[in-house]
Order: sequence, then structure tokens, then C-alpha cells
Amino acid sequence: MSRVFWGILRRVPPGVAIPKHLKNANSPSDRLRHFDWQKWVERIAGDIGATGLYPAFYFPPDFQRFQCAAMLLDRDGRQGVFAKLSWGENAKARLAREYRGLEFAAGHLKSVSTPRALALGEQDSTHYLLCSLMPPETEAPPVRWGWPYVDFCNELQSGFGTQRRLESMHWWQPDQMSSASRAAAVFLEKNEPPDGYRLNPSHGDLAPWNARVQDGNPILFDWEWFEPLAPRLVDPYHFALTNAVLIQKYRDASDLQQAVRKILQTIPHAPEELLLAQVYLALILPANIVRDLIEIQIAAAMSGEG
Repeated sequence: MSRVFWGILRRVPPGVAIPKHLKNANSPSDRLRHFDWQKWVERIAGDIGATGLYPAFYFPPDFQRFQCAAMLLDRDGRQGVFAKLSWGENAKARLAREYRGLEFAAGHLKSVSTPRALALGEQDSTHYLLCSLMPPETEAPPVRWGWPYVDFCNELQSGFGTQRRLESMHWWQPDQMSSASRAAAVFLEKNEPPDGYRLNPSHGDLAPWNARVQDGNPILFDWEWFEPLAPRLVDPYHFALTNAVLIQKYRDASDLQQAVRKILQTIPHAPEELLLAQVYLALILPANIVRDLIEIQIAAAMSGEG
């Protein structure tokens, strides 16, 4: 969702107000009908020491009905913040997770930079996350596996990797898994190493559309699925699968498997580690084509076809 607003910002140079068609000054959407957004804008302006902020709301498709984004700039386009707003079940937890991800990256990572996390808040049962605006002059990153994604994953694994038993991880919940994932969970528990599986921090949604490049420096955003300790192959596998489906437009199962293997063969790993990454993503991701494909690959792996 953030990438839409980075695109808007690149079309709004300093000194130029946001185009009129990008704002809705009276009623942004019926999704926010109980949200006093004008009061909220005034509150944010006070928090960042700005006046006369000019809002533009973006509402993603209905399958993301319980969230939206807003960019707030002053009339000269020189001050402002980016905001994510979320409501409904788990709204607070979702934004808190992203806030922690941004703080982790800003405080520990050298391979990428991120927008600066500014605040978490709530108004009218709507939770929001504020972060700094991205620089307007950025470029699209490479869409293929390589820099900066390899450097990012290597830093997470080498600098923050550890081993933990599955039973100690809050996300290990076999009772909430699909039948295929539950069968895989039994297998993973049976074959778990004595010290546990290798884990490290994970972005959770690593993909080219969640990154930009400024002067050769990668910027990574949309940390909604950040996890401090996730299976070590989560980010490489997610990148490989989404790249194959959404960029290369593969649909055949064998083509998808080959695309994933091409990337993962550069990372020495046990078969159980890939299965664990698949089970983890199938558990945390919302229902979409990527999760459906992961479930299919889990079933294939358990049947000996993967």
C-alpha cells in the first residue's frame, strides 16, 4: 500500500500542492464514516509541528477493506508524514508489528534503510502508524534476485540468526493450520534438530514493489509482516514465489517450482527448512493467490511430489 503513495509523492515536487483529484476533503470513504479525519489531521499537525496539512487518502481494493493510507503535506509540499490507518480485528497488533520492524531496521541494519517510524496512535477506534516520507527522487529496484535482496537476507541470517525449538515460538500454532500444514507440522516436529530450527528476523513481504533506490542506496518499506524470529528462508522463498507469480506470470506448477529452486539453490539449506518457511507463511499471510500456491506446494512436498 505504501508504494502507491511513494508514486504520488514523486509526482508532487516541493512547492506544488497535491493535485485536487488525489484528495477528498469532505468524506474520504464510507470506510472512515465514524472517523473524524479533520480532527485527526489537526492532531497530526500538532505532533510534527506543522500547520495547514493537506491530506490525500488512498483506499486499497475491498479485499483490504479494513485499512487505508494517507499522505499529509503542507501547502508547499515541504513538510508532512505518511500514515497507515487500520481498524477492525487485530488492527493495533498489525501496525505495532510494522512499527517494530521499522525500528529494528533503523537501529540495526546496514544493507537497507527505511522510512523513520514516528508514532503509533488511535482515534475513533481507528489505529494509525506515522512514518517519515520517502525522498521524492527514487528509482525502482531490480526485479530479479540479487542486490539488494541478497545482501539484506545475508545480513539478517549472519548478524541475527539463532536456533529455537518450535514449541517456544508464539507463531507455531498447529491447531490453526490447514490440513496440509498440520501434516507438515507433525513432520517438522518429528524431525526437529535438538537445538531447534534456524531462525532470524524477517521482513515477511520481501518483493521489488516494497523497495526503492536512492543514489544507489536501497530503501525497504511495508514491514507489516515483520517477525523478530522467523524461519530463515521466509524472505528468500517469499521473494522467489511472488516474483514468479506476479512478475514472471508463471502459472504452471513445474515452472513455479523451478523458479523457486533457482533462487533457493544459492542458499544451502535442508528440505525441512523450506517446508518450515512454507508452513509459516501459510499461517500468517492473508488469503490470496500466493498463500493458495504455498498450500499447494506444501501438499506436494508432503506427497513426495515437491
